[in-house]
Formats: sequence, C-alpha cells, structure tokens
Amino acid sequence: MKRFVAICLFLLMSTLNAGTSGKIVGTILDENGQGLIGVNVYIVGTSMGASTNHEGYYAILNISPGIYAMKLSYIGYSTVTVENLSVSIDLTTYNDISMIPEVIAGEEVIVIAEKPLLSQDEFASKHVVSSEEMELQPVENIIAIAQNQAGVVGNNFRGGRAGEVLVVIDGIPVRDPAAAYTGDLGGFSLNVPKDAVKEMEVSLGGFSAEYGNVQSGVLNLAMKEGSKKFSASLYATTTDFGSLTDALMPKDDWWLDAKYQQKLENNYRFSFSGPLLPRMTFSISGDIFDRQQGYYLNQKQFNQSYQGKIAWRLADKLKISLGGNYTKKEWDSFYFQASKYGPGDDYQSDLYEFIEDLNAENDTLTRYIYVNDPSDWESSIDSLMQPYTIGLNDSDSVAVNYHQNIYLDAPINHLTSRKKESNTLYGILSYTLSARTFMEFRTQLYQSSYINGMKDYEDRDGDGDTDEFLQWNTDIEGPRPEKREREYEFWCIRGDDSEFRDQKVTTKLFKWDITSQVNRNHMLKAGIQYNINSTDVTDITWSSVSDESGFALNTLRKDIWDRNDNDLGAYIQDKMEFQDELVALIGLRFDYFNPNGNDDPLLYPTDMSNPISGYDENGYAEFINPAEATASWQISPRIGISHPISDRDILFFTYGHYFQRPDGRYLFQNYQYQSLTKVGNWVGNPALLAEKTVAYDLSFEHLFTRNLKMSLTGYFKDVSDLVNNEKWVFPDGKEVNQYVNGDYANIKGAELAVKRLKSGFWSMRGNVSYSIAKGRNSSTGSVKLYPYDKKMYYLSFDRRISVNANIGLYSNKGIPGLNLLTANWIANMQYNYGTGKPFSTYGLQGAYNDQRLPDFQDLDLRISRKFNLGFSSLILNFDIFNAFNNDTNFSVYTKYYDNSGLPDIIYKEALSDLEIRTPQIYPSERQYKIGLSIKF
Repeated sequence: MKRFVAICLFLLMSTLNAGTSGKIVGTILDENGQGLIGVNVYIVGTSMGASTNHEGYYAILNISPGIYAMKLSYIGYSTVTVENLSVSIDLTTYNDISMIPEVIAGEEVIVIAEKPLLSQDEFASKHVVSSEEMELQPVENIIAIAQNQAGVVGNNFRGGRAGEVLVVIDGIPVRDPAAAYTGDLGGFSLNVPKDAVKEMEVSLGGFSAEYGNVQSGVLNLAMKEGSKKFSASLYATTTDFGSLTDALMPKDDWWLDAKYQQKLENNYRFSFSGPLLPRMTFSISGDIFDRQQGYYLNQKQFNQSYQGKIAWRLADKLKISLGGNYTKKEWDSFYFQASKYGPGDDYQSDLYEFIEDLNAENDTLTRYIYVNDPSDWESSIDSLMQPYTIGLNDSDSVAVNYHQNIYLDAPINHLTSRKKESNTLYGILSYTLSARTFMEFRTQLYQSSYINGMKDYEDRDGDGDTDEFLQWNTDIEGPRPEKREREYEFWCIRGDDSEFRDQKVTTKLFKWDITSQVNRNHMLKAGIQYNINSTDVTDITWSSVSDESGFALNTLRKDIWDRNDNDLGAYIQDKMEFQDELVALIGLRFDYFNPNGNDDPLLYPTDMSNPISGYDENGYAEFINPAEATASWQISPRIGISHPISDRDILFFTYGHYFQRPDGRYLFQNYQYQSLTKVGNWVGNPALLAEKTVAYDLSFEHLFTRNLKMSLTGYFKDVSDLVNNEKWVFPDGKEVNQYVNGDYANIKGAELAVKRLKSGFWSMRGNVSYSIAKGRNSSTGSVKLYPYDKKMYYLSFDRRISVNANIGLYSNKGIPGLNLLTANWIANMQYNYGTGKPFSTYGLQGAYNDQRLPDFQDLDLRISRKFNLGFSSLILNFDIFNAFNNDTNFSVYTKYYDNSGLPDIIYKEALSDLEIRTPQIYPSERQYKIGLSIKF
C-alpha cells in the first residue's frame, strides 16, 4: 500500500507551467451517419496524425497554435482536405466530417473551416490575441496589449497586486524569485519582442491545476518556431520629425520647461524564420528601442531584446526545441526636485550663492554657476573688498574679503542610473508514446541582474571611464560620491544620489509532463517540476553628510545577503469532454516552498520587542531565542465546468484555491539586521507564509452571429495572508519594520466583453468592467502598519468602471476604379476610459483612500497602408497617441490639495511663499509616430 501511494504521488507531480499547445478532435462519418473505422487523418506539412477508432473518433494532440490544413483519406471514399483549421493554446478544436463515396478516381473534396467564436472548453475569462491582431494595433509591446483586456487596471489584474501575475513563455514561467527592481508585472524581467509571439492568451480567473505561484492573472505566450518556408520582416518607427517636431508638439513655458517635451524615440524590430536543416526550423526576433529625449529631462533609455527558437523533429515521435531570450535595459532617472538648475535655455541657469565664515577675516562669497561643460571652465577665487548684493532682496548687501566662482553641470546629471540584464535559455523534448499519449521534458536556466547607482559622470578619478559607478566601499579605490545639498530643503543644487544596489538572480528549472487522451471523454495530465533559486544582493544607502575629504560615507545602511530557496509544484487533472453536453476540468494541485533551500536553516527572532543580544565580528545580529524557518505547502482544488445551453449559448463556472510564495525580498531583506539606524529599517521575515486566494467565476457566452460574440462574467476573490509590515521599537530606540502576513482583501466584479471577427470592412474587441477591490492595505509599503483595525478600505488600484475598445476599419479592395489609391488601408483605434482611482486626504486622521481622482479617457490611432511588391510587401504606419490631448491628472502629488484644489503642488517655499507644482502626474501630450515595415 505504501509503495502504491508513493507511485501515485510521483505520477501526480507536475509543473507550475501551462500548456502551449491545443488539440484537434472529431468524428468521421460515412454517408449514412455511421462512424468510419481506420480513416487516416493527418495535418498537412507535418508528421502529426491519427486513425479513427470503431466509432469514427480521432484525436491529434500537442499542436502548436496556428492555422492548419488537415487531410482525411479512406479507401472507397473521396479524399477530404479541411483548410483554415484554427488551433489555440489549451483549447480543443472540434472537426466532424462526413465523407462521401468516391465517384471519380482521385476526386478530392475541399472544406473551408470557420474559426468558431464559442469555445466550449474555455471555462473562464480567457482572451486570446493572435500575432496578426497585435500587428494592427497602435501598441508596441505585448504587456500593453494585455493591459487592454477586461478586468485589467495597469499591472493589477482583477483587483490583485501587481506581483500576483504570472508570465509563461512556451510553457515555462519566467519570474524573478527576488521580484525586487526587476519587473513590475509579477517579477517578469524579460522584454519579449512583439514579432516573436505567435499567440498570447490572457487569463484572469479560473486557472487550471497546471498553474501555480499565481493569484490574479496569467499571460501565456506561445513563441514562433519557423516553418519550411523562409520569411523575414524589418520594422522601424520614429517620433523625430526633425524641424517639424516643435510644430507638432509645441512646448509649454511653465514649470521650468520641464513639462511636455516631444519624445525623441526610435524603435527597430526584425524577424527571420525558416528551415535550417531537413526537419529543422528556426525563428529569431529582435526589438531595439532608443530614446534620446523623454517627456521630461534626463529620461534617456536604451532597450534591446532578442528571442530565438530552434525546432528539430528528429523522428516522427521525437521533437526537440531550444529557445532563449536576452534582454538589456539602461535608463536614466528623473525627479522634479533636480530639474531647476542647469545650462541652456531650457533650464533655470541662475547661480546660487553661499557665504562662508561671515564677518571673519577669511570670509568668502561662493557663487555656483551652471554651465554646459564644467571642464571648460576653471574655478577661481579673487580678493573682493566691496559690498555685494545677496539674498532674496536687492537691498541686502555685505562686504566680503574673497569672491569664488565654482562651475557646475546640472544636478540632473547626478541622479541614479539603472541597468537591468536578463536572459533565459530553455530546452523542450517532446516524445509521442502513442497516437493519444505524449510526454515532454523541459529545462530552463534563467538569470537576471540589476544595478543602480551614481555613475562617474565627471571622471573624478581621471581614468577616462565615465560609465563606472561611484564607490560606496571605503576600502576600494575608486571615484567617490559628493555631499548632496538642497535649496529650501527641496531643490537639489549639487551632490550625488546616495544609493547603490547590485542584485543577481539565478533560477534552474526541471520539469516533466505526460498527457494522455485516454478515450474520447477523458484527457489526463501529470508530471513533475523542481525549481532552484538563488539571489545575491548588495544594497547600500548612505547619508549626505560628508567627511573632511568630501566623501559622503559617514553613515551607511547595508543590506548584503546571498541565499537560495526551492519550489516544488504538483498536480493532476482530468479534462472531461462530452461534446454538446458538458466539458469539465477537475484538478488537484500541490505546492511546496522551502525558504532554506540547500543552505543551513535560516534563523529569525521570536520576540521582536527585544530580539538582539549583540552583534558578531561581521556586524550580524545575534538573536535571543531564535527559531528556524520551515517550509510551507498547500493542496489546492481546481474545478471548471462548461455547459452548452444551446448551439449559441454556453454557461461556465470555475472554483479554485491558489497559492503564491512570498518574494525573496520579503524573506531575506536584511534578515541579519545589519547596520540598523535610528529609523527607516526594513527587515525580512523567513517565517512568512504563502499568500492565498479562493476565487469563483460564473460566465455566460452568447453567439449573436458567426462573427459576433458576447461574454458576461461575474467573479469573487477572497485573499488572505497578504504581506504587510509591522513596526517595532527596540530597547535602544531603533525602529524596525518587519514583513508579516497581515493583510486581507476581497474583490468582486462583473465584466462584459464583445468580440466581432473581421467581416466586411470592420472588426471589434471591446469590454466594460465593474469591480470593487477592498482590503486592509494596498501594498507592503503602505502607511497603514500591522496590526490595525479590521476595517476594509478601497484599494489604491480600485477602478470602479473601465472601458476598452479596439476597432479596426479595412478598405479591402478599395473603390472600383480607384483601387491603387483606396485599397489595403487599415485604421485601428484603441479607446480607453476609466473612473478615478482612490487617494487619501492628507493630514486627515484615519483617512485612507477616501477621495477619488477624476475620470480619464484616451484614444490611440494607427493608420496603415500596405503595398504589394511581388515577393514582398511594404507597410506604412502613422500613429497618433493621446489623440484627445487628455491632461487629466492620474495621481495626486500634494499635501495642499484640500486647500488649493490643485493636485500637483508638491512643495511650498517657506521664504518666498511660492507653491511649486510638478508636471509628473499628468499624461503626455498628443504624440505622433511614423513607421515603415517590409516583409518577405
């Protein structure tokens, strides 16, 4: 009995991953409506096929998403070719055929299949976007396309936090286990080129047992893998129209010229695919983004990402795929407090003055003057025995002995720079055991690095390297940061940002799956996966008080750690299909997470009111009565039921429990309590439990016509053990914030989605969402600390109503007689509307998200014209972003909001009584972009 249980548990184990293939099933009948046994069915251009059983039933599994032709042959009957068969991720394509006796030898029947809008086995809110649809939309990346789906508000899916989303590439989850600074969307640190994606599936609920470590949304990406024909595409866009740029986007003269510059961006994409060797194909895509000027100062950015895949069918039953992605991003930061001073017409170039040792013999008037290049100027000091006007009032004057000029470049050049690099390499081996059973083995190596700090912009050490980072460690020779100075405690006037972070992450994944179509009514899946994660972090911040040499490292806050942890996921599920009657997906999932990994058990204090007895020689805390961190696990049931009411109506229901491990930063951040300062200390908690969600979905779909479908969904989510932080004051007076499982949320809502396939001259995708997201806190860093009252508040991403609409207009063959001018035009419009999200009244006791931002709307437009050039085609695009020129603020950046009614006041100068306003809470003005692509 024990051996039997062990074998069953092993077979139940499977992956955190989702499928990236679909299947085609059907029944082949004779002229009398009886099943034909032994009919040969195969997909044209592949070695995939099947034979019908005694009932005429066949099933072809593990088909990549795409459009296929299928051929049926049987002695005595005409050969049938079914064209335009569409296969999508995780869905079943039903194809029943009646064959007719052969009258003329060699006779062939051609059947054109129609892609059905109703999918009986979708179960819940699932939106599939093809590569063809992505190409038409005025959106340059796949994440933005996902954000236009029902129930999505930015990076928050159905009222969940941004970290509750999982991105899957070719069946492999890509998630940074540290999830700090590497990606806002569930720790997704890669950028996938738009041209690399064959199909994207966006799921917002009712996840099958295949999905783990997720609570709110899944982006499932199937990558292109090439074909037997060579193809290529080149694409370039720009927002730089030369001398016309200022005419298209005139700059405003207010707020120190910091608002609304025209973006100067160039984007280049390429894609190549085709055969390499017999039975081997390849596909490679790239995306290069170069921004020389952003909407605000100091917003340069350079991104590059590459995706490749090789598929090799070694035998009819054996296929190997190798894929990989490399992403690199470098960008400069901007914040308004550093934008006042600088050289040129677009900056305020006033010098500022400082008097040292006033009324002393060596009193000096120091003047700081901002110039384009300080190296072109030599600082000087002169004797000066005469009154000199200083201060805010022209009547103020003072006599000084010395006058010194110091030439500086803009403070905005002394802000943090950031660089992020990520790559993944994966392999997939697929082996067909029989016509109805196949297994897959996947392995992946994922690596990411993130570094931010102040670069040696001025080459202070004279080595010619201005790309190196300033050194925080006094034991290492190198360029040093300078003291930060401010004016009115607000404007930055000189000195460097005082932070440095170097983070490296590695994940190794091993996975095995088996899928079997046991009979026409049951498809079983099973497998095993294991993840090994390691994270190495050096995080340093220092005070702005400098020592005698000007070095700003007199007080350091250090967070240095190197840890690994392990994940294990397991599931079993049965997809039960009774065509035209019922489809059910019943699964059971097991999730396990061990924060200790392969290292010694982590220790953490059990009494946070007095946790530390002292520190060792390395500066690490010695805890009083420590405990060892332990693993956490959960068994989660998943149920999905689809019930056809008629040939035009389907009812869906899902129920599921979901489990998500805490991110590494919440577990390990300064878990050794290094260099604690008086306030502002954050420490991880190795005893954190996983976050948990219980969710219900009820959906109804109706097919108005063969091209028009409506979906109506209602959902409820109950979320517990969310991570928050709790403040402790130690006996020595130091304050520490520790991460705890202290938050709860519940979310409910309804979604209406409409889809019209292209028919005639137009197509449409649209949705309206209504939701209520309430909880005790919106994020781990919110001001409401644990413990607190049990009252529920509207979460910061609670958008009550959202509307998204994408409309395509097609000229097709154009106007007769004017075909050359009017044919092949496409206009695509993306419209978005949303009610205001909550914010808190400043200074009002107990107020939390008690007010609402204004509503907003936005319209983006793409106009395209295609030119056929024989073996190739040329496409011209013209894009308009923010066509309405909407200037509604998307956040409130003020503590004076109630008094002034202005949402953008961030500071009030004490001496001048000047209210300083920021442009950073407003969207960009209308922007134009042109693009050109060529396809072979």
